[in-house]
Amino acid sequence: FSALNPWVACYYVMTDKITDLKNGIAQSSSPLLNSDKYGKSSIESTIGLYANGKIPISKLIMTVSYTGTLWKLNNLEGNQQNDKVEKDITYSDIIKNYLNKTPENQTVIQGYDPDQVATYLNIIGPNPTDEEQIWYEDFRSLYEKYNWALDNGLGGVCIKGIGEDDGYSE
Repeated sequence: FSALNPWVACYYVMTDKITDLKNGIAQSSSPLLNSDKYGKSSIESTIGLYANGKIPISKLIMTVSYTGTLWKLNNLEGNQQNDKVEKDITYSDIIKNYLNKTPENQTVIQGYDPDQVATYLNIIGPNPTDEEQIWYEDFRSLYEKYNWALDNGLGGVCIKGIGEDDGYSE
């Protein structure tokens, strides 16, 4: 990096899918902070790896994706294991299918995880074993992540996948 730094204006650090989505624990694909429960794959640790004397932090651009992750859960009781990623889901689909209307015979409960700085939806029913969870970015998580980038002197933030932010009136 020291040889490249004089020639490179900025480096995009892809932070939208930095967690191990095959670990069997439903979680955000881009948590801001390290955690004992979810591990050390976070925006904080990824930026720290490159900013640790390798690249000037002002040249690092943090990418943010507005695509969520839909998980099929083993249960919602906190005994998270054997959860499986079903698919990526756009924010506009989250709004259209879950936030603006409740799917037929299902209950949707919104939550926020301050450890991961991410929003999630618990989707239950119609059978008690039909449990899903969607992790995604909303105004709260984006606000905290943008402020973290500013507070840490990053060069900026980039939206990965322009158009994936459809539905964000904020």
